[in-house]
Amino acid sequence: MQTVLCCSEVDIRRHISCEVCDPSVSGGYDSIMNQIVVCQNVARSEGIVQGVLTHEMIHMFDYCRNEVDFKNVDHLACTEIRAANLAHCSFLSACAQGDASFINIRQRHQVMLPDMFEHLQAIF
Repeated sequence: MQTVLCCSEVDIRRHISCEVCDPSVSGGYDSIMNQIVVCQNVARSEGIVQGVLTHEMIHMFDYCRNEVDFKNVDHLACTEIRAANLAHCSFLSACAQGDASFINIRQRHQVMLPDMFEHLQAIF
């Protein structure tokens, strides 16, 4: 079934949905529907939407290519760490999302790792 749901092309109308969500989340990936959800009530800037799409597309890739089982805590931790590292930890992505600048890069880098652990704890 997983092979049927995953595809080589992303159809924006099919694979990305904007919805009103709980204010504690800005987006998510639904592996059953193979769809990324962007929370329109939380992701209100272009930078935040870009961060959500990047983060969730990494989960989509991991699910389709690496057969991640989101019910397996080891798999979930691995994909979350990958997504956080690739989507949020680089200077350019942090600037695009409004989290960092040349002025506060050192401070932002110091809080990035605790932020990642906080995110993982919220999932588990």
